[in-house]
Order: sequence, then structure tokens, then C-alpha cells
Amino acid sequence: MTVFLKQSTAIDIRVGPFVDVGDGFTPEVSVTVTGSDEAEILKSDGAATAGMSTTGGDFVAITDCDGWYDYTLQTGDVDTVGELVIVMQDDSVYLPVFVRAYVVEEAVYDAMYGASAVGPALASVVGALDDAANTGDVDTATTIMSYAKQLLDELSGTTGIATMPTLLDPANGVNLFEMVRAIAGATFASATDSNEQLQIDHVAIEADTTGINGDVMRGTDNAALAVVLGALATAANTGDIDTSTTVMAYAKQLLNEISGTVGIAAMPTGLDPASGINLFEMVRAAMGSTFATATDSLEQLQADHVAIEADTTGLNGDAMRGTDDAALAVVVGALADVAAAGDVTSADTIMQYIKQLLNELSGSVGITTMPSGLDPANGVNMFEMLRAAMGATFATATDSNEQIQILIAALNDISTGDVNTQVLDVMNVDTITLPGKEAPPLAPTHREAITWLYKVLRNRTTQTATLWALLADDETTVDAQATVSDDATTAIKQEIVIGA
Repeated sequence: MTVFLKQSTAIDIRVGPFVDVGDGFTPEVSVTVTGSDEAEILKSDGAATAGMSTTGGDFVAITDCDGWYDYTLQTGDVDTVGELVIVMQDDSVYLPVFVRAYVVEEAVYDAMYGASAVGPALASVVGALDDAANTGDVDTATTIMSYAKQLLDELSGTTGIATMPTLLDPANGVNLFEMVRAIAGATFASATDSNEQLQIDHVAIEADTTGINGDVMRGTDNAALAVVLGALATAANTGDIDTSTTVMAYAKQLLNEISGTVGIAAMPTGLDPASGINLFEMVRAAMGSTFATATDSLEQLQADHVAIEADTTGLNGDAMRGTDDAALAVVVGALADVAAAGDVTSADTIMQYIKQLLNELSGSVGITTMPSGLDPANGVNMFEMLRAAMGATFATATDSNEQIQILIAALNDISTGDVNTQVLDVMNVDTITLPGKEAPPLAPTHREAITWLYKVLRNRTTQTATLWALLADDETTVDAQATVSDDATTAIKQEIVIGA
């Protein structure tokens, strides 16, 4: 059997059995390295033979196991990775004995035979059961176990996100499920909320756009316009804007981020880990759980939208033909248009405004120049501002405007009887603790003044010709004292101090 040895690590290895050369079974109990004809160490790949007597290793008989010996391999004996053979021979004393071993690198040995080992190489990647959860960004030195624990912490664990990105402080320790729950709101219902109705209308509009990028769009600039607008099957853009994405891709990204189930596929770093949350979900939590579609102005806006939708016949047809379609291309802009910044003007294209809107909603650029009252927050986007204003632990059930109004109404409804009840409870039920070993303060609270008066009235006091003493409840310890004197004309008691 081959023995695996750890490279450059001294170890005692069992050598035997040594039996008599004549009968082949009687144990030899007096074998020595120097007394043997040959005692050699054969290293890997034809390396030079090393004599056991020159390496300095101990060769000691094993107690109660005749014919077996412990030999100490030194670090120099096992410094070469590969096969290692110990050979001992003495033609006149014992039969030949040899031990086959294999030297492996330290990391491989620890992975295979160390505590909690799970296998070579894989162990350093998988990690161990007691690996601590990783925190912060990923790196190249953390195990799968550490990342798995971090992921569970950030998804649903009580530890949450140990260190929240700066823009989300002070919400350290909040997990993703808690953030998602707060943003969605406790009463969110897909079947009734206006977000779903808007999605239905969007699908209806998309189904009526046949030909918008076809022959009916022909004109002096239709080739460039079609490239800018894109096609129905164009995938939604994700992340920041660039110079190669179409209006359709940006429009789909905008709908995803406003109301789609995809939400913001990759939230800006300051908002991690809220990827996949759309703007409506964030706004819904801020609006409060009692928002009523039948009465709020959002429904009136929806009714107007339906009326407009019914009047769009021909929007993508012949009505778009004419001498002004070239001007339309100028208004729409080009893929390479740079995002607008600051206030709107009469010289920027739709593409520039869409890029500016995406920047300010969720892009890493954010609002390039924040109004002066909000400085120094230049470069912060709208989602980051909303999230910071709401707070990472925002809960609709406790923090919404409706709930705050309920609490204010409850405070306004406190009666005189409620106050009297609480005062009587303090006076008749609550107890106070008497002062300990200390001096009365110069500026006491009402409670301190009352407790000192009661202690002087209740506890034992003593009086000598020179000392007044106030004792503790045990009637032995002097908690406070005052020097007294009497010259037959004036009796004086000095200020009370802490007892001796």
C-alpha cells in the first residue's frame, strides 16, 4: 500500500515487519540503521539515493510490536514531490523490508487528509462548514461556502447586507427580502392595481404597430430613421445608455423600469441589491397601502389615455407621409446623440431627452448638475434619491403618510382622563429607589429631592457631639454624614457629604 506524505514536513513512518532470514517468521528486535547492510531512501525520478544513517532520523523499536520500528523522516527526506521508497536489507539477519510512499504538495495533502478535508484542490474552492460568510464585493480568494453564506445573509438572513453601499446608509443589516417587501407594500395586489392595467394597454398598443418600420415610413430620411427607431422584436436595453441602441430598445427598457416584471435589471451600485425592482413598485410603497383607483387622479389620467389610444388610427400609416418626415428625423435624433443635461431647450432631440431621462432615473451618470439647493449631490440619480429619502428600512405599514396621520389622530384623541390615569398609576403603583452611599446633589431632580427627604425620615440616624450620620437600611453602613458643633451659643450642622 502506498503511503501519502506531506511535502517538506517531518513525520514518523512505520517500517516492518523485520523477520529472521532463516525461518522467515521470528521477529527481529535489535535492528539498527547502521548495523544493516543497506538502509536507503530512494527519491522520485531517479534522484540520488540518500542513506538513512546520514539524514539524522530516529529509528526506534515499537513497544509491544516486535519486528516493527518507527523511523522519523526529516523535512529534507520529503522535499521532492513524487514516489519515495525506504529500503532496508541485511542478508544475514532479516528478510528485505521496504515502504512505498508518495510525497504530495502541502495544499494537496491538507485538502485530502486535513481536518474537514473535502478533496484535493476542490477543498480550497468549496471551503469548509465553519467558513465565515463573505461581506462586500467578490474577490479571488473567497470560497463557495463563504459566498453561499453571504448570499443567504443578504437574501433572507438576520445579518442582512453587513455593509450597505454608502448612498443607502444607515440601513446596514437589512436583507433583500425586507427591502423588496417594504417597497412592494403590504396590500399590493396584481389583480387590482393600476400597474397591471397599464401593462394590458401597453400590449394592445404594441399589437397595433404593424408597419411602423415598413414601407409607410418611406421618405427622404427613412433609412436612417428606421435604424434609429429599431424594430418590434428589438430587445430591451439594460444598464447605461450608449451610441448603438435604438429608440425601441430604450422605450422597452423604460417600460421595464417603470412597470415591467423585469424592473431595473442592474440597479446602480448605490442601490444594490434592489435589482429587479421597477419604479411603480417603489412609488406604490411611497403612496401608501390605501391608494384607491376609483377616487385618485391616476384613474382620470388612465381614462384620458384610453381616449387618446382610440384616436391613434393611422399614426403609423399614410398620415406619417409627407414633406416634413425629414424634419421628423431631426426631432427624433440619432443613435450617437449625446444625452441632454440640465433644463430642456428647443434644440435637443428626442433621443437626447430619452438618454437624459434614463441617466436621471437609473443611470450611473445620474443628474449631472443638481439644482443648487441639493448640492453636493451631483451625479446621483432619481432612484438613488428616492431610496435614500425613503430609508432602507421603510415599511408601508408604519411609515406611509396614511399611517402617520392615524398616529397623529390617536395623539389628538388623548383625554384628560387618560392623563389622570397615567399620573395616578405613577403616584400609587410605581416605586422609587432610595439614594445609596452618596452626597445629596446641589441641583437635584424632583425625584431625587423626594427620595432624600424620605430617606432622612425613614432611616436610622445617629448624633454625637461632632457628627450627624444617616445610616443605610442595614442600620450599620454610614451612607451620608455631616459635621456638627455647638459653642453654647450657636448649633451648626455642616453640609451633608458622603459617608466615611
